[in-house]
Amino acid sequence: MEKGWPLVESALEAWCDENDKRHSYAGTGWILMTQGDGDYGKKSIESIAQYVRTRGDRGKPQVPVVFIQSDFGYAAPGSDYWPTYASAGYFGPGLCHDEPKLDKEGKPRVNKAGVPMKAEAWGGYVKDSNGAPTGKLGFPDSAIVEQEFNGEKLRDHLGGIFVAGGGAITAEQVALYRMRQAGRAGDVYVPALALDGSASVLNESLASGYEDEAVIAVQNSGGKLKLTLDAPAGCPVVPPEHNLARFCC
Repeated sequence: MEKGWPLVESALEAWCDENDKRHSYAGTGWILMTQGDGDYGKKSIESIAQYVRTRGDRGKPQVPVVFIQSDFGYAAPGSDYWPTYASAGYFGPGLCHDEPKLDKEGKPRVNKAGVPMKAEAWGGYVKDSNGAPTGKLGFPDSAIVEQEFNGEKLRDHLGGIFVAGGGAITAEQVALYRMRQAGRAGDVYVPALALDGSASVLNESLASGYEDEAVIAVQNSGGKLKLTLDAPAGCPVVPPEHNLARFCC
């Protein structure tokens, strides 16, 4: 995202402005929810969260930023690992893939007792020993899609998903949340570049923009580009058109 940040920043500001307009009619504000990413020392999802958090400093409506993350990344408020953009966070039980956790050299890691460690499922679908999705969701997606909070599911209160580039987990989440096919007015994809200047793998498959403009891009691409991505067979996705007008927040 580093080298493509000016485009991401411009699209993000426009996305925030559209959120402001939609909520002004209802007399409410809106909240940005991330999945707990911290500072990577480069432009990333953390930069997006910080940008939204500081909108009030630029004369725009103040927007609270919160996160949902597995307890693999637990951090106490005020500690070095707590995301500085967040005014609140929700941690839940993390799940592991049935695959070995590897070190930077690609070698399996072991814990202090010498027992082989499993790779954490930071999002998307949990995998079996062959790398195939099991149908289970990793946390935080299980909390958003499946868990109930006072009888409500967070998936039904998503007004839009802002995606800028991304890798394998992001691709699974695009499919899981049925991006631009679930009745959310704020779903948008922004092409982005990695730190080394390479394009995100999603740039090759996802049309950019909101649904209306993406539909045109898909048609012009001859089917090369898509509105959303397909989930693996047997894996859960949010129901189509599940977001009612009263939930667009």
